[in-house]
Amino acid sequence: MYRFVDVIFTDLWEGFAAEIKAAHFLSVLSDSSTDVSGRDLEGVFVRILSHGQPKNIFIGVEELQHATAPGHYAAMSTALDKADLSQWNEKVVGLGTDGAAVMVGRLGGVTTLLRLEVPHLINIQCLGHGLELAALDAMKDHERTRKVMDILKGLYKQYHHSPKVWRELRDVLSKGLETHQRGRDTVAPAHREGTQSHAGKLSCVAC
Repeated sequence: MYRFVDVIFTDLWEGFAAEIKAAHFLSVLSDSSTDVSGRDLEGVFVRILSHGQPKNIFIGVEELQHATAPGHYAAMSTALDKADLSQWNEKVVGLGTDGAAVMVGRLGGVTTLLRLEVPHLINIQCLGHGLELAALDAMKDHERTRKVMDILKGLYKQYHHSPKVWRELRDVLSKGLETHQRGRDTVAPAHREGTQSHAGKLSCVAC
């Protein structure tokens, strides 16, 4: 199976690599996240113009050795170098990131480090991330929303960290709600930070 996937990727990548090398300019999109094992990983994409249309191409994922600006920059560079794009910094004109200080900090962020090599670099912060920060600020000033968030956090901590309490809750619900909720499984309260899914918050309450 892995060999089959590797053959498909190799075939696709030849076309992607040719497009990237033919492009006169490119932008790099980079962000980090944590996988199920707790490792910090940096995902890297490249955006180019292909036949007059913007195109995003996935480059790879690299593990962060240090969650600092030099660490993010090193992971991003490693992913691009592994993709045989060692001259990427000669074509790059833009860097897409979130608004975290480690990425856009004026004194030592990734953008600042890259501008030492590419003075004309344009940093574009993620619109969705900026919108989320604005929404979170607005929610903090809304008393009812703040109370709901506190309740959901309390439920999550109560049942997530105690298998015994969660088992007891399932037993109670299975006996008390079986008459009108047949076929429905008890769902554990989810961890709902941020604004990614307001519908998810409603599902927490419904559970």
